[in-house]
Amino acid sequence: MIAAKSFHTLISRLGERVGTAFPIHPRMLRHVCGYALANKGVDTRTLQAYLAHRSINSTTSYAALAPGPFKNILGKA
Repeated sequence: MIAAKSFHTLISRLGERVGTAFPIHPRMLRHVCGYALANKGVDTRTLQAYLAHRSINSTTSYAALAPGPFKNILGKA
C-alpha cells in the first residue's frame, strides 16, 4: 500500500511533469470529482453524502461553480 506522503509526492510530480501552471495536490482529485458530479447533475444532498461533508454549505460550492445542470433553466421556466 502506498503511504500518504508518497502519494502526495507522486501527484505533485505528475503535475510538474505535465506542466501545470500551479502546484497539484491529492485533495484536488476530490474537488475534481465533486465538480464533475455536480456538472453531471448529481443533486446536492447525494453529492454531500458521497463527499462525506458534514455541512451542506461545504457542498454547495460545487453546485455553484458547475453551470452544466442549470444551463437554459430560464428558458424552461
